[in-house]
Amino acid sequence: MRNERNTRKSGTLTFLSIALPFSMLVAAASSGAQEQDDVIEEIMVTAKFQRSLADAISQKRAADNQIEAIGLEDIGVLPAVSIADAIATLPGIAGARTDDGTISELSVRGTTDLALGLLNGREQVTISTTRNVEYSLYPPNVMTSVQVNKTPTAKLPEGGLSGVINMNTIKPMDFDERSVVINAEIASYGISDDVLAADDFGGQASITYIHPVSDRFSIALSYAHASEPLGRDGDVAPFPWQPFDGGFGAPADVDGDGIFGEEVVPGGFTLLQESGEETRDSFFAAVQWQTDSVDVGFDILASNRDQELEQYGVNFAGLTSSSFSLVDPVVTVRNGLDEYGAATITIPGTNAAGFGSGGSSSFNQLTNVDHDVLSTGLNVSFGNDDWTVVADLSHSAAESDEQIFDATTHLAPTGGFGGPTFTVTYSALGEVPTLSVAEDLIDASLWVPRQFEELSASNEDDLNAFRVDLARYLGDSGLTEVRFGARYSEREKVFTQKETSATTALVPDDPTLVLDDSFVRGIATPEN
Repeated sequence: MRNERNTRKSGTLTFLSIALPFSMLVAAASSGAQEQDDVIEEIMVTAKFQRSLADAISQKRAADNQIEAIGLEDIGVLPAVSIADAIATLPGIAGARTDDGTISELSVRGTTDLALGLLNGREQVTISTTRNVEYSLYPPNVMTSVQVNKTPTAKLPEGGLSGVINMNTIKPMDFDERSVVINAEIASYGISDDVLAADDFGGQASITYIHPVSDRFSIALSYAHASEPLGRDGDVAPFPWQPFDGGFGAPADVDGDGIFGEEVVPGGFTLLQESGEETRDSFFAAVQWQTDSVDVGFDILASNRDQELEQYGVNFAGLTSSSFSLVDPVVTVRNGLDEYGAATITIPGTNAAGFGSGGSSSFNQLTNVDHDVLSTGLNVSFGNDDWTVVADLSHSAAESDEQIFDATTHLAPTGGFGGPTFTVTYSALGEVPTLSVAEDLIDASLWVPRQFEELSASNEDDLNAFRVDLARYLGDSGLTEVRFGARYSEREKVFTQKETSATTALVPDDPTLVLDDSFVRGIATPEN
């Protein structure tokens, strides 16, 4: 089975300037052939990307623990839909992709549940039942730096056993001039070539405005939107090899050589695809007031993500029945078994009343997800020649609502021992199995409802925290500085799940009742 995930193909043009020292030799010759001293002039050419690398190196050099760091220009030039894509490029960090192909969770040293996520040094709550922060909800355009702490220190919140990932947002007073930054990106997705319902393009756009009102007061505002098609192509997945059934579980002798149970065939096939779209909207605002000894800052980040994902497919079962037609088989002898690796075979529906539900079926699953995160805080710092005091009051909230609708249909019974039949031509040879069906699979009259499930889950996570850090400078000799502090946090997490399921009779009360097209609109189609 080939399980192809969503991949992004984006074009990014990066200009990298390297420092190029060169000398210019100026020799002035006089009429008296007087020699003068050589004049050497060195010119250094630098660029933003180079400065960002130097900034990351400086962060690692100045840290009192083992860290990996990334700077503003790194994040700005990477084709990252979220900050998760940028952080995953650091050594020792891996992005855990979901089945739809997006990076959301990050693992540090091979673990996810043991890592802690911070924003401006404040612990972040999660939209899931675990402690894993959904980094895809954090836009990259408002981040100035990221540090991945691989060893603990006393100043970090406890709980990050494998590592602590800290994201720092824009501080308005770090910018001397008014700035407007507009960024846009469009990306094509390879999954759209294989999944018919997946969009071809996605992308992101953001605008950031920074305005120094005065020498002591500045503001920053930012909005970002991202859209990404989701897709997963499971192609054709064969069931395990099984012997032909001669009736009521007894092995059959298909080739008539007197040996029963030596002929094996794939027990069935499954076609599976997923498609959908994920959109994210983020808003960020920050204000900062600063004097020679006091720094007051307030920031807020709100982000919302919506996902609509539909999974659809069909199961073909009953290939092992030897009582139905088998045409043009390709037989390979291996390990004493005759493997029917390719053939055209007629498989029946076995959904007549009293005969269970072992026949072919179709399935559709619709998933709607709504995620919201909010992170805000007030930071006040004071410093003079002897004391440094930093106080931080923060609030972090996350809310998740997820609804899953799952519908299954089986072949419509027509009386007797079964319903409609399928004529399937398959090949389980080679790396990628193939399958074609003679019948029209999107004919709603072939199917009847079998089972319907509705699952809803919600999660609410709130955290209020306060911390104060103090440092006392003692002098230039011996013990130079003493640092100490306190932290208080209060967190409440509520998870609710509700499930409703219904199973219908195999034969509907009204024999003329058939499904409408909307119920099976996502079923695998012949051209797929």
